[in-house]
Amino acid sequence: LKTAAFPLHVWLTEVMEAPTPVSALLHAGIINSGGVLLIALAPLVQASTGAMAALVMIGGLTALFGAAVMLTQSAVKTALAWSTVAQMGFMLLALGSGVIGGDTAAAGNAYSSAMFYMVSYVLTTLAAFGIIMLLARQGFESEEITDLAGLNQRSPLYAGVMAIGLFSMAGIPPMVGF
Repeated sequence: LKTAAFPLHVWLTEVMEAPTPVSALLHAGIINSGGVLLIALAPLVQASTGAMAALVMIGGLTALFGAAVMLTQSAVKTALAWSTVAQMGFMLLALGSGVIGGDTAAAGNAYSSAMFYMVSYVLTTLAAFGIIMLLARQGFESEEITDLAGLNQRSPLYAGVMAIGLFSMAGIPPMVGF
């Protein structure tokens, strides 16, 4: 099972250099593998506080590392790939939050929170990649983040959808990623 969780994340940014539709498909696969990972880990987290502690540690490292590296990127798809690494960390943190002091009573709520976060991330990623593909279809390739400068003047609707998606990925209130 390939996932975008630390330390198994290094392959992700390399495959994002593919054409945009392929990158979007790979993102969908990564998110699906995240869902499979959440489903597979849920019983383990409920059964073991040690597994929960490891999951929280891996999730925290994944979120911090992915977010820190994402902030240094200039290519749109590479930044989205590193954002996916960070988002996988947040999903693991949500799942790991279900065991508190050895009590697994909140594990069901943590699992549903992680699944909600995954679904909301799918929607925001769909918005970002959808706008990139729509722009490419109109002959406007947006390889670098600076290529998106002036998007609001060219297409306010595309700029608004892209902003909502990116603000949600960043966790800006009141967006779904918050």
